[in-house]
Amino acid sequence: MGTEPTIRGLLRCDQCGRVEICSTDQVYRYSVKGWPKCCDEIMSLFVEMAPLKTDMPESLADQPLAHQT
Repeated sequence: MGTEPTIRGLLRCDQCGRVEICSTDQVYRYSVKGWPKCCDEIMSLFVEMAPLKTDMPESLADQPLAHQT
């Protein structure tokens, strides 16, 4: 059995620009109980993405995607 993924996010107020770091536990809690508010608006969540893999062979990277042909 694998470990739980770590979600690191930022909560941002679109009105005043306030930013808060959000832990995995907080993301789960907010998704159940509701997102925090600032300036009477629900704060936006931005989640950190995993790094893209860059070890793809160049021959594959240069090929067009199926829908582009």
